[in-house]
Amino acid sequence: MIQQTILPFKVEMTRDMITPHAGLALLGEFAVGLGLLQSTDRYLPKPGSGAGYNPSEYTFPLILISLRLINAQWWW
Repeated sequence: MIQQTILPFKVEMTRDMITPHAGLALLGEFAVGLGLLQSTDRYLPKPGSGAGYNPSEYTFPLILISLRLINAQWWW
């Protein structure tokens, strides 16, 4: 078993059937571990109002969706 770092799950080997997109959680944890969310919030414009979203709240799901689409080879 691999030690948990940031997100609340553990990775271990299994012989069970899993979805082809199960690895997205690992990519998400990798991005968080690299500090991608903090960098995005630091270098992209802040929300214009107090009720606005941080830039990472927009970009992080888009990054994961794009990785899913590339992995699924929908681009050809």
